[in-house]
Amino acid sequence: MKETKILNPLPELTDSATDGAKERRKICKALGHDIKTYLADNSESLTNMNSTLSFDDFLMLFEIDYDQYLLAIRSTLFCTKVMLKQNLNEITINNYNPMIRHMHQANMDIEFILDPYACCMYIVDYINKSNKEITKILETETDLNL
Repeated sequence: MKETKILNPLPELTDSATDGAKERRKICKALGHDIKTYLADNSESLTNMNSTLSFDDFLMLFEIDYDQYLLAIRSTLFCTKVMLKQNLNEITINNYNPMIRHMHQANMDIEFILDPYACCMYIVDYINKSNKEITKILETETDLNL
């Protein structure tokens, strides 16, 4: 991304939406999936420190401008998301705060809270994660002892 942005999903199309609007939405969604697939398939070469592909070159690969890129990304979103300003060779780096990193010196994945319900669900899932692991181990042990 050229700049940090908060992106909202595209609004749902109504039943009265024109065929042209539906077709544009379909094209945006396909482009968004093509972009995600390209990034996933080429993440190793893109994150190489010698990678020289700029963001503008990346847009040229898909023959789109920045506004079309934003529409394509928004068409794949289900909820509001913060997209950080990053170079292409930084796409696999988690969000972090340099001051916290200096003090904490450990892995961190910082997310902006845009949906309080989703935040609560994340915390509950995180707390229950260890319980799920223990349950799996106990089930495996029980199966082995039978």
